[in-house]
Amino acid sequence: MNRTLASALAAAVVGSTAGAIAATQLAGDGGGTPTATRSSGTTESPGDGEPATAAPDPALDGVLWANQRSLHDGDQEVAIHLIDRPAELHRTATGWLMTTMASPQEPSYEAWRVDADGSTIFLAETFGRGDVSRDGTRYAAMRDDGRGYGIWDTATGELVQTVRAPEAGWWPGGLASFSDDVATLLAEWRTDEEEPRVIATRLGSGEHRVVADDLVGASWNASPDGSWLAGISATESDPEAGVETCADIRSTADPSDRLVDCGSTFGGYPSFSPDGTRLLTVVPPLDGFGPALFRVLDSAERTMLGEVDAPDAVLEGKFLDDDEVLLLGARNLDGDGTVIYRCDLDGACDPVARAGDAAETAVLGDTN
Repeated sequence: MNRTLASALAAAVVGSTAGAIAATQLAGDGGGTPTATRSSGTTESPGDGEPATAAPDPALDGVLWANQRSLHDGDQEVAIHLIDRPAELHRTATGWLMTTMASPQEPSYEAWRVDADGSTIFLAETFGRGDVSRDGTRYAAMRDDGRGYGIWDTATGELVQTVRAPEAGWWPGGLASFSDDVATLLAEWRTDEEEPRVIATRLGSGEHRVVADDLVGASWNASPDGSWLAGISATESDPEAGVETCADIRSTADPSDRLVDCGSTFGGYPSFSPDGTRLLTVVPPLDGFGPALFRVLDSAERTMLGEVDAPDAVLEGKFLDDDEVLLLGARNLDGDGTVIYRCDLDGACDPVARAGDAAETAVLGDTN
């Protein structure tokens, strides 16, 4: 098993049951134990010579992102040391959960708990993108052994449940999303004969229903409340207009309540606002470095609410809150450095964080 987080550092094996996990204390670049710091630093108190903590920067409020050396949540900065690139970043009830790319050829990930002191705890080996429940206590993703979708305790790493195939001959496709109050899991299932299906499974009873069977595999995401599903249509395109991928937006309660929009697509996984009423898309074609124009749609009406003209060298975007989005980009078109932008729905963008590391080694956190 590949331990991606600083293998030269000490590791303690905790327990020996199925929920056992390996704990690793990370050392910073200068050695020693990393601690949580404040990116805004300190200022000198007038008259007494004692340092005083600087006021939090409101521009960083709620901003969550990470690279291979540090995790940033608002003003808080936690030193880490990742050998592999981060793939996902979520807040949890105890801190954060990150996944790292264990393989450059396939979406084989390792999930880690990250604490405020910089220590990390290995949770699971997974395949494909997963999701953290809204209360921050559970993580769902495809098991790396292919035996369905696992649900892990984000604090202990215990595998608390496995969601099996709804029918014989189906296998997991590698994408999962919690719905409503963690009572339902939306997950992708495949067969040799049919297109991938997104199936909603009740975790208590095992009852299931098909939500979509005409989306490109591993392209979709559900709104935080599970009411809406967005992805790339597997059946629609507009090649005459140079559009090969079209956005597909539908109700999970009534899949016939659906819109295919070939004026919008997704550069990565679709991002909904925390209240689920808004959806971030990109305007095709996606030529060059990354998206040039983002579009905000009303999830229910599928009408445009605003556009964000992306600064140069932007790679991806996600909702920060119901009225703002975050963009991750590079300092230039050569891909040097990292810049995080905070944008309102009228299109105004301001850089709020920078790093010298390449933008392709960074990831925006899921804040909803």
